This record gives sequence, C-alpha cells and structure tokens, in this order.
Amino acid sequence: MEFTLTPRGPYGFGLVLAYLRSSPSRVVEHITARGFCRALAIGPGVVVKVERENLSASTDPLHITLWAKYLTPSLVNQVRQHLRRMLTLDVDGILFEDHMLRHDPQLGRYSAHYRGFRPILLGSPWEAFLWAVLEQDIGAKGAETIKSLVRVGGEHLIVHDQIYNLPPTPTWFLQKQTATLLSTGMTHTKAMARMGNTLIMASNSG
Repeated sequence: MEFTLTPRGPYGFGLVLAYLRSSPSRVVEHITARGFCRALAIGPGVVVKVERENLSASTDPLHITLWAKYLTPSLVNQVRQHLRRMLTLDVDGILFEDHMLRHDPQLGRYSAHYRGFRPILLGSPWEAFLWAVLEQDIGAKGAETIKSLVRVGGEHLIVHDQIYNLPPTPTWFLQKQTATLLSTGMTHTKAMARMGNTLIMASNSG
C-alpha cells in the first residue's frame, strides 16, 4: 500500500538521511539516495519505505510504501501514527530557527545551515534501550556487537529479495544461554545479567 505523510513546517529530509547514514541503527535500515527502508516491530512482516524527491527543507509530503503480512486498515493507521512520531513530522522548528537567526548570529549560522533538521526517533522504546546499552562498548566493538546480535537473534523479513532485520526481542535475551550472548561480543557483565531488570521494564513499556 502507498500513502503520503505531510510534515508540519519545513522538513529537511536530506539532513535526516545524513543523520541516519552515521547512526548505529543503520544496521536495521537500508539508506538510498532519496530515502530509507526498514522493518518495524508493530505487526507481522511490516516493512516501510520512506522517500521524497525534494531533500531540502520544505513541506513536501513524504511518500510511504508499506508491506505487511496482513494489511488491514487498523495496521495502516498504526503505521501512519508510528511514522509521524518516529520522524517527528508534527514538530515545527521554524519559530526556534527564526529566533536564532534574529538574536544569536553565531548559532543563527548553524540554524540556517541545518534548517529543517529534526532528530528522528528509533523504531521502538525497546530498540532505543538496546542500542543505548550496547553502545556503552564505545567504538568499533560496540558496532560489531550490534550487528552480531541482529544477525544471530533478530527477525529477518524479505521483501522483493531484500532482507530487512529487526533487533532481538527481550524474550530472546531472557531465554538465551550466557555463552550465546558472549558469542556476539556482549560483555560478560551484560550477558550474565541479561541487562538486568531494566530489560524487562523496557519490554513492558514497548
């Protein structure tokens, strides 16, 4: 199914894509010249493609292509709401940007250069928690741990011969032996604790 989402205020989609290219979540996202594709853990087999021709700051709508195992009106509405929140489409920063331009010349130059940029959210509260914990292993080691965990424990969806990955679920972490977690590069402390009670709390909130 295809539909569009219109941002509130100028939206710098090119800046958003530049941010994603340097983000650890790139392990679950496929970045293209005009957008990105990724799986979402909000229904069976859900994969979305988000694109826009105009990458500069504008109110041009984003074009969404949605694939799902069971494509229902309820799921489509859920994906719409999820993407609006994830992409911060309802946050209009134009008043703040204009204020900086008028009242702070130094920050105003940055504001003008990054006009329309909005930091986007990760796919779910659980995903944000997982990346935050793993990135405590700063540097290449942490990145390799993330990739290994996604490869070993994540769900793998295929759309048009392209593989889309989701991070492992909280249940997967709780059920796996310590040796399995260590094999992905996770530290012994984290593997032994299964990330502690915080993991269960993240699962309940997600």
